[in-house]
Amino acid sequence: MDELLHDFVPKALFKGWPTLFRVAVSGVALYVAVLIMFRLQGTRTTSKMNNFDWIVTIASGSIFGSAVVSDTVTVTQALVAFAVLMLCQWIVTKLSAIFPAFYDLVAASPALLFRNGRFLDDKLVSERVTKDEILAAVRSAGVTNLEGVSAVVLEADGTLTVLSGRGVDSPELMRPVKYVSPAPEGGNPA
Repeated sequence: MDELLHDFVPKALFKGWPTLFRVAVSGVALYVAVLIMFRLQGTRTTSKMNNFDWIVTIASGSIFGSAVVSDTVTVTQALVAFAVLMLCQWIVTKLSAIFPAFYDLVAASPALLFRNGRFLDDKLVSERVTKDEILAAVRSAGVTNLEGVSAVVLEADGTLTVLSGRGVDSPELMRPVKYVSPAPEGGNPA
């Protein structure tokens, strides 16, 4: 046991200057390279508009962290991984912009969860959102009374959008939202 502690503790705390030098060089090199790659690719690369954007964001952090601290992942491997992710995202977003059917296939749709003073319980269950989460979003929006809420929508990126006010909603605004039926003559959709 003493031998195990004698070897393990020093190695767990410090593996030598060459290891620290590799981490520092890898960190700086990757930071600069990824900054340039993200800048060339555009703002969409680090957005969270859809699930495919989210994948790039999460995977990028994982690749960066692995390449900096792991001695089994090289800077070159990490840069190739970043390039592949960005290329995949570029292809998916380009196809989504050109072909609406492709976008519908790969992107999540917003979902209506609260409408004109009432919770849509079946929609809450199917989207796995609680009433407390809806109420928290309403409070965060600065609304002090549920009567002032026209709708709460679970957006494709997982955020809750609170639409305040009452009246007839814009059909174009609500078009992509799941669970919205057409508005009756002179009123809000149910």
